[in-house]
This record gives sequence, C-alpha cells and structure tokens, in this order.
Amino acid sequence: WKWNSNRSLKLEGEAFFKVAKGETFDVTSSLGKVTVVGTQFNIKSRNHDFEVACYEGKVKVAFGNKSILLEKGNSVTVQNGTITARMPLNTEKPSWLLNEIQFNNSTLAEIIGEIQRQYGIEIEHSQINSGHYFTGTVPTDNIDTVMTIIGKAYHLKYIETTDKKIILKKE
Repeated sequence: WKWNSNRSLKLEGEAFFKVAKGETFDVTSSLGKVTVVGTQFNIKSRNHDFEVACYEGKVKVAFGNKSILLEKGNSVTVQNGTITARMPLNTEKPSWLLNEIQFNNSTLAEIIGEIQRQYGIEIEHSQINSGHYFTGTVPTDNIDTVMTIIGKAYHLKYIETTDKKIILKKE
C-alpha cells in the first residue's frame, strides 16, 4: 500500500529490473544503492562484490560516500568500496537470464563459489591454490560442460562422487 509513495526495496543476491519510464525506483543492498528512472538494469550484490549493469536508460550507483552515473551499455564492479572495473556490456540482458554464468577476471575460488550456488552442489578443492584469473562464460544447465571448461582453464580434472559432490584435483 505504500508502494506509490516509497518505491524502494532491499536486495540480497542478484536481480534484473525493468522500470517504466517516468517512474523513480531505488534498490538498496548492503554494499550500495541504485536509483533509476525508466530503465533496465541488473544488480548483483554478494559477499564484498557489488555489480551493476545498465541495459537501458541511466542509473545512479552509490556506494560508500561515492556515486557515479552509469549509462546504457555499461557496467561497474565495486569491491570493498572501490571501483575495480568499468566495462561495456556485450549482451542485451544479464547472462543468467540466458542460462549462463559470466565471469570477468575471477579467481578459482570465486568461480567455484558461484558454480556451487548455481547448481546446489559441493565442490571439494582443498589442495588447489591458483593465482590465475578466468574470464569467460559457462552454462547453468550442464555441470559436465562447466567442469570441463574450468578443468581446461586451470589444468584440473574432476571426479563426480555423487549428484551433489564433485572433487577437483590437479592434472
């Protein structure tokens, strides 16, 4: 009942928004705030990472005591209150809406964390420490393909022990 006077919500996780032109809207997460007027955008707020991608119109992204104006076709990543990347978008909607996970300069630990979350599985990787970063896209509908891609990128092999557990080992 208060929506017309208070068009805002609190977000935990990731969501895509399509806001009617002429309507203001605020999305707040623990890591920042996005204010928009008639636009399409995606927000991902997990752990210490805050990512905003603007697909139409403009969005104001506020974090800490800073703010930036993000225009259509651009994205920004903020980690621990500092902008770590400003990149152009190469799709018309978020990769998760296309059944994909897109990684940009991500560590193996970040990749494994997201794959575990997306697939609802456990990936054991205790003996693997990699300083290499991965940029690429993997599907959200075929764990074998995902593990093959990650295995080749990091020179790992995987063993599926159950439907819910995978063990990664060095090749």
